[in-house]
Amino acid sequence: MQKFIHFIKYNNATVIMIAIILVLGGGVFAAGPDAIGQKISKIQGIDNTLLIQSDLDNMNVDFKIQNIEQDNEYYYVTYTYLDLTVIKQAWQYQLNQKTVKVSKKIKQDISVYMTKYLAKHYEARIRELKKEKDYALASGEQKRIKVTEYTGLIGKTLDLTAEVFQGYEPIKKVELPTPENLVLPFIVPSSTEQTNLTTPADSMSKVYNEYIATHDPDHDNIFDSNDNCPNISNSDQLDTDSDGIGNVCDNSPVLDFSTATSTASTTDIVDDIVNP
Repeated sequence: MQKFIHFIKYNNATVIMIAIILVLGGGVFAAGPDAIGQKISKIQGIDNTLLIQSDLDNMNVDFKIQNIEQDNEYYYVTYTYLDLTVIKQAWQYQLNQKTVKVSKKIKQDISVYMTKYLAKHYEARIRELKKEKDYALASGEQKRIKVTEYTGLIGKTLDLTAEVFQGYEPIKKVELPTPENLVLPFIVPSSTEQTNLTTPADSMSKVYNEYIATHDPDHDNIFDSNDNCPNISNSDQLDTDSDGIGNVCDNSPVLDFSTATSTASTTDIVDDIVNP
């Protein structure tokens, strides 16, 4: 008898079978599935294990500039970074991507601007995470709990069972494990390893230099098709014959015959005087 009671106490399936028997015996099927009851599962709480264990003073968000585009007024800089955030009710690491629009009216190089921008982004995010961690430490470590309960006649039967069998819990609660992404390279390497670390400035400079090499190889600050001589610096963009090719790289420029004519005329006059 004790074994039977223990089985009933810890096995919802048996109680549900009893509920179905009661439903069949009472002719409740005509009332539809809502009257019979449904299983409802939900997750309660937020797992803060990873947040509490994080070393935010040494967290490396690993900024990487992925792309730079531009139009007449703005630069569009796309970058990725590692973040610590809540996903499916648990603190987890996630790789995020963001695009920032930067006006061309800035009075500094875009690489310098973005380096400062990313530094501010880093400081603000770490400050937010430290506040969240302080709150988590004050509240204590928490786990996600999966709660399963039943409605309708099945739910009522489970409640009745709880009254009959002392200690029976009609609502089942299961603790969910912490997501397994605890071991991530978020700690800043030691001084011997930092030589291979890509900093925001290094990443920004690399992408920016590649962008300039493609769109402004002569470094005259005139980009793409707007430059009439893309491989030779000519910020003045002089094009005497208006053929779309700058003078400095035009192999067939329009010759200025005014000097040649003047020289020829002078020579003829001298010949006339010497040899009348």
